[in-house]
Amino acid sequence: MIEQTNIKIGNKESKVIRYTMLLDEGVWYKFEYDSEGNETYYEDYNYEWHEKKYDDRGNIIYFESSRYGILRDDRTN
Repeated sequence: MIEQTNIKIGNKESKVIRYTMLLDEGVWYKFEYDSEGNETYYEDYNYEWHEKKYDDRGNIIYFESSRYGILRDDRTN
């Protein structure tokens, strides 16, 4: 039996990447977080994903999904 494994990885930009794998079931999930702990990226075993961007106060200003496209874009140029 293969046990569930959770892996946390940090990169040089202080982002935390967390993988959850249920190997017996053939599924996995990937989450990325910024230095404030906000989820910035998600991907799963079906290769569905979403991406979020936040303003300085932690409010979502951009949200894009592989399933639905861009749902919100309040960024300023």
